[in-house]
Amino acid sequence: MADAVDSPRVTRQEMVPLTEEELDRLFAAVKETYLYIPTCIVVATGLRLGEVLGLRWQDVDLERGIITVRQSQQIKRKREGDRITYQLADGPPKSKTAGVVWTYRPP
Repeated sequence: MADAVDSPRVTRQEMVPLTEEELDRLFAAVKETYLYIPTCIVVATGLRLGEVLGLRWQDVDLERGIITVRQSQQIKRKREGDRITYQLADGPPKSKTAGVVWTYRPP
């Protein structure tokens, strides 16, 4: 039966980077909040949010400017009757670059 139906096509949208003005507004909005550092890491590295939230100090080498992506934090949604609960869980990174080392060299 499944052979008689064409599978849906996934259309990938082209990534459009934020402009300098949009970045300024973004950083102004998160300045002095707990979101500032994760936002800086996402913008500087292009890592997914879950990959940034999955970082541990053992993944960060400040002296050499290296971040290693070993895991990702994922939100698990669970429905129990009328109640929905959410739980954070560590798991493997989604991206194909999982485990790849990202290097930052300060100016």
